[in-house]
Amino acid sequence: MPTLRLSRSASITPTDVGVIFRSDLGTFQLTGADVSAFLERMVPLLDGSRDREALIEALSDYSRRSVTAFLDLLEARGLIEPVPDAAPSLDGDRFRGQAEFLRRWSDAPEQAAGRLAGARVLLVGLEPWGASAALALAAAGLPALRLIDDGVVGPGDVAVVRERGDAALGAPRRGAVASLIRERAPWCRVEESDAGALDAGALHARDGRPHLLVWAAREDGVDLLERAARFGHRARVVSLWSRLAGTTAVLGPLVFPGATACRLCATAEALNPPLAGRPDGAAAPQAAAMAQLLGHLVAMEALKVITEYTPSRLGGRLLLQDLSTFETSHHTLVRLPWCRVCGERTGKRAP
Repeated sequence: MPTLRLSRSASITPTDVGVIFRSDLGTFQLTGADVSAFLERMVPLLDGSRDREALIEALSDYSRRSVTAFLDLLEARGLIEPVPDAAPSLDGDRFRGQAEFLRRWSDAPEQAAGRLAGARVLLVGLEPWGASAALALAAAGLPALRLIDDGVVGPGDVAVVRERGDAALGAPRRGAVASLIRERAPWCRVEESDAGALDAGALHARDGRPHLLVWAAREDGVDLLERAARFGHRARVVSLWSRLAGTTAVLGPLVFPGATACRLCATAEALNPPLAGRPDGAAAPQAAAMAQLLGHLVAMEALKVITEYTPSRLGGRLLLQDLSTFETSHHTLVRLPWCRVCGERTGKRAP
């Protein structure tokens, strides 16, 4: 039987009416003076040297049933954990929070974790929300990320400027973001490419093909957008699109090649809803903070697709959220049979 210890994320705060518990899984409270007295006895014993039977024996003035029930409660809330037989690796310890999250929210946490551990993501564009998404995905445990971007660092690239200062201005943006990822998430292998990589054969090869394409570029012209959409269709790679239009975050569509409307279909405003907000060239007030919010939305949606811990609702759909009022709406896109990108079927079906 494994020995037990307090979780490293555990926080136990006595109050006048009871005890507040905090862990990676949330916060809850137990009331009553007897709870505080019981914890004063139990907490020093949770040092990793005793298993359940030893804890029950050490607290013999309480009933076996009461001690067992309380240990079950603490374990379910993520406040205690078994001590591993061997010292955990750095990566295993680092990703304990992710493992607990998947265990809590997925019916098949080991399979979800395995999908994340083997995933490759292609990120096209490193606008501020794209850099935010890249850093968040790497921190979540993504092992391989390829960055495609031809821009340079500007004052609005807060993720880079905040860390590197004004000295980074004018430097290649993909190199600056890749450097940050290597420092913060050394387990993530980062590759850098210009837009020409979308037309090269390496990304189409089985061992180089990404599992997900994420778009986070400006849409001043349709050339790069169409090239990225065509790559996703021909390589049969699921793609997730995003943009910031003034105060409006646009997330989606999530494109399943040959099964749902692609990003180019969304440009046909006669059939599909126009994307609200200012054009890309007009920055909204608090644009930096809004870009960070959108970046986290992109990363969270990408993790849904990669791990399948919960279904995404964005297959062939757009999520529009006004980041000043948080008014949110969904729009379903019409797939165009004559679309010059997705007009051919590939057999990749949406879940």
